[in-house]
Amino acid sequence: MRAHAASYNAALVLGLLLCLAPSGHCEILNVSRRLIHSDGTPAKGARVRVLSDYGALKEKTDIEVIADADGVFTVEVAQNDAQWTGHIIVLAEGSAITYEYAVTGRRQGEPLVRDLHLGAPFTVAGKTVDMQGHPVASATVSLIWAHPENWNPCALNSTSTYRTSTPELITRSSADGTWSMMGIVFVYDGRRIPARVVLEAVANHPLRVSTLDAQLDPETGPTDRKTVSVDFTLAPPIRIAGRVVNSETGRPVAGANLARNALFTTLAAPSSLTDREGRFELQILGPRRALWFWVYGEGFASTTVKTAVREQATSDWADTHDLVVRLRPMVPVTGVVQDENGKPPVEPLELQAVYEDRVDTVWKQSGRHLAADSQVAPDGSFNVKLPAGRITVGLCLPPQPMCSSVMFGMAPKNYRLQQVVNIPVAGMRDVLLKTSSPR
Repeated sequence: MRAHAASYNAALVLGLLLCLAPSGHCEILNVSRRLIHSDGTPAKGARVRVLSDYGALKEKTDIEVIADADGVFTVEVAQNDAQWTGHIIVLAEGSAITYEYAVTGRRQGEPLVRDLHLGAPFTVAGKTVDMQGHPVASATVSLIWAHPENWNPCALNSTSTYRTSTPELITRSSADGTWSMMGIVFVYDGRRIPARVVLEAVANHPLRVSTLDAQLDPETGPTDRKTVSVDFTLAPPIRIAGRVVNSETGRPVAGANLARNALFTTLAAPSSLTDREGRFELQILGPRRALWFWVYGEGFASTTVKTAVREQATSDWADTHDLVVRLRPMVPVTGVVQDENGKPPVEPLELQAVYEDRVDTVWKQSGRHLAADSQVAPDGSFNVKLPAGRITVGLCLPPQPMCSSVMFGMAPKNYRLQQVVNIPVAGMRDVLLKTSSPR
């Protein structure tokens, strides 16, 4: 969280340019706080980072400033069309790192400064050891993910997402395996809230990894926590190797993408591409009661490959050397959707295809929400691409804005369809899908 006046000025100029653009309404808002230590003194010289809530705005905000002698900082942000919301990260000597959620900008007539009470200082600390209990030195420990109570999760220091880099929440273990980092407190609407955080420890040469959860609850008095203990047992990743082939021809699929299930991680290369022989190799973190990854290739249905939930899927589970994943080609299918009276649906609907195949005694693969360009026309007709083979066809609503009452991919209330269809590799014409009529 280095303070850069140039980055602040550049962000403000960008906001002004957005306001001048003819695309829509824009206004400049003020974000300000009076930062107060847990002992009631102003947090003079605190370093502050103001971030937009990514996804809410087309242009991202990432501004760093320094609080003045009274602990006050103020920045201006541009609100263009969508309402500006964001987060504040505060690093002040004598306080815990404080992360305030769901910040909004001040408009004319609103109080200029709100107080933000910083958390009392504490540390998160522990040891890194191997599976035999020996200390692991020089392991990098990072806080990569946090989920405050009743709020959306955020990624920190994760290479597999758009990350907010916070160097203060990254450290390395010493020769005896011990490590520590600054604690972090989460604030929403002026009050401190509990949060679940995920930390990851990584040691190289050879590669060993461990990921653990920790619960951070707000302090309730001056004698509360000083240290939150998190100990890691590092283990080699599980090696998954095999081939990807066309389910209909058995030929290798080159250039298929395989993405492991590490949504938040500091490890590089979270995915792999198959070579010309369709071969791949993935490394999946353990311990886990189930292993899974995604496979998708151009012209094929995306599939999830997963083990059953069983004790053997842990970090010392035997490597898989020749797993054969059979991708289903997407083929053209035409037809019509009708109710029992021969009438088409009276509301906009889309098709969705589902399938599940057994790979072997441990692994299975499945596809969900598969139907490209699957809109059902007002007369009930459709012209889509569906996975070849035995599938179950259903109905869903078209993409909708997220809100309290409508969610992407929900099933329609008035129509029901769960019909098994065998799709040949050459495609299929004049398929009749029978659905229920409105209630």
